[in-house]
Amino acid sequence: MDATTPEVKKPFYKKKWFWIGAIVLLIVIGASGDQKEKTNNTTSTQNTTADATPAEVPETAIEVKATKLIADYKANEISADALYKDKLVKVTGVVGSIAKDILDNPYVTLTNETQYSFESVQCYFSKADEAKLTAVAKDTRITLQGRVAGKSLTNVSVKECALVQ
Repeated sequence: MDATTPEVKKPFYKKKWFWIGAIVLLIVIGASGDQKEKTNNTTSTQNTTADATPAEVPETAIEVKATKLIADYKANEISADALYKDKLVKVTGVVGSIAKDILDNPYVTLTNETQYSFESVQCYFSKADEAKLTAVAKDTRITLQGRVAGKSLTNVSVKECALVQ
């Protein structure tokens, strides 16, 4: 009787491949829905700010010494973020190094001006500014302008930097 009994197939919803496909589909739908929400929020924020200020007022940079910026972040990172993060700063300090990171992005570090200190302000430039950085020398005092990104490990990161003449 066993040889003549037809094999009974499982319904499709009891098969493993069905549930794996359903989970993948839910993840894809969830991820795309989240992306649309972020896009809509960004668009509505941009529209609100554009409507609120008819003429753009140029942002004035906060002038600060590298030693002060480092000390503020060392004393209280949360307070320093409130003061500096995402804000335009003009930071003056002594050049510790001129180099490139692992992604080949040029940067200049401004030292803490104390012996045996690992803390610095790391100012990132665009690759288009590399030629301008050839004129920068180690151990000279310079002023840079950029937007503070916050603290990473021992450095205060400043993005979108430019040399101030």
